[in-house]
Amino acid sequence: GGEVASARALETFAAAVASGADQTGGPGLEDLEAAVQAANGEVHAEAHHSTDLSGMGTTLCAVSRLDDRRVGIVNVGDSRVYLLRNAALYQITEDHSFVETLVREGRLTRAQAEVHPQRNVITRALGIEPYVEVDSWVVEVMTGDRFLLCSDGLFNEVPETDIETLLVGVADPAEVADLL
Repeated sequence: GGEVASARALETFAAAVASGADQTGGPGLEDLEAAVQAANGEVHAEAHHSTDLSGMGTTLCAVSRLDDRRVGIVNVGDSRVYLLRNAALYQITEDHSFVETLVREGRLTRAQAEVHPQRNVITRALGIEPYVEVDSWVVEVMTGDRFLLCSDGLFNEVPETDIETLLVGVADPAEVADLL
């Protein structure tokens, strides 16, 4: 069901963002949050109408241009948005997972979290409940900024220092994506 949930979420999110764009051509942060809720509703409804897909869910993170100086970022789950600025990598989003909550609370170290038996337990995802809490940010952009959106399939396998090195050293987005 994860593949179905991801596809439905992306289709619905994209359509909702397109319909919510304001007169300047870009969506506002509230439009992005509403688009996440629309995606959540679609996944939730499909999961409850099909026994084969019962319990399906997915994560979602997105970056969208708000205007010439700012981007909006939304996140639900443990997919991440990173910002590369001045050759330094910063994680913008917070993972909605059991072990990341324990790390934030100081109850686990980063090293303990990496091997914890419940490291893949997600505490927030699209499609599980009729309403989902969405984290959102507005980030002022600077010339040269790069954003990386990725799932745990990348950050659990590739150290952040390696991600940073590749983003700094490879200018072409398609090439760096292939390398990552």
